[in-house]
Amino acid sequence: MRDETFSHSAPYVAVAQQVVLTRWLTWIFAATAVVALFSTRSFASPNPALLDCNNNGIDDSFDIASGTSEDCNADGVPDSCDPDCNGNDIADACDIAAGDTDKDQDGVPDSCEYARGDFDLDDCIGGIDMSMIIATWGMTDIPVCDLDGNGSVGGGDLVVVLANWGCSDP
Repeated sequence: MRDETFSHSAPYVAVAQQVVLTRWLTWIFAATAVVALFSTRSFASPNPALLDCNNNGIDDSFDIASGTSEDCNADGVPDSCDPDCNGNDIADACDIAAGDTDKDQDGVPDSCEYARGDFDLDDCIGGIDMSMIIATWGMTDIPVCDLDGNGSVGGGDLVVVLANWGCSDP
C-alpha cells in the first residue's frame, strides 16, 4: 500500500519541486538583472576616472549613448564641450561639416575669423586686415568687414581690428 501512495503522490511532488525551482530561478535572474543594471550605471559620485566635460555628474560616453548629449562629429566628446566660436550651440566641426567654410582648414569656421577681423585667415590680425577696413571704409554692401554690425564699414570696425591685433591660437 505504501508503494501505491508514493506512486500517486509522486507527480504532485514533482510539480511542487518544479514550481519551487522556477520561483528560485526567477528570483536569481531578477537579482542578476538588477546587479547588471546598477553595475553599468554611472551615478553622480566623485570619481576621478569619470570623463564628464559638461560637469553633469554623468560620464560623457553615457551622455552620448543615452541621447542626453549630442556628438555630431563622433569624437566621443559631447558637442557642448567642443569649441563653438560663434555661440550657436553647435560645435565648430559640425558647423563646418554642415557647410560653413574653413578655407584655411584650422577647424574654425571662417565666419568666426572674419568676425574678429582676420580677413586673410592667417590667425593673425595685422596690416592686411586693417587695410581691408580702410579699403572698404564707408561702404554699406561689405558685410564681412562690418564687424560692429552697424550697417557700414567705419571707426567701430577699425576698433575691433585694433582690439584683436596680433596672433592667436586657432
